[in-house]
Amino acid sequence: MTECMMATWAAFARQGDPNNATVPLWKPFKENDRQTMVLNVESHLAVDPGAQARAVLEDLPPYGYSYSIEAFVKN
Repeated sequence: MTECMMATWAAFARQGDPNNATVPLWKPFKENDRQTMVLNVESHLAVDPGAQARAVLEDLPPYGYSYSIEAFVKN
């Protein structure tokens, strides 16, 4: 795993493309299919691996930096 991560970061830093011999072909992310590389002992491309978690979070109100802490503290 260490070798894979080091080779991937080095390839990306060197050429702006994370593809290297330790991972399968890493296709660019596209919003319509959301292919994401899952780095693991056997790395693989997964289609939208975070879909379920993202769907749950979509119903939450957006966080705003303009809110003061007083808006969240009950008196």
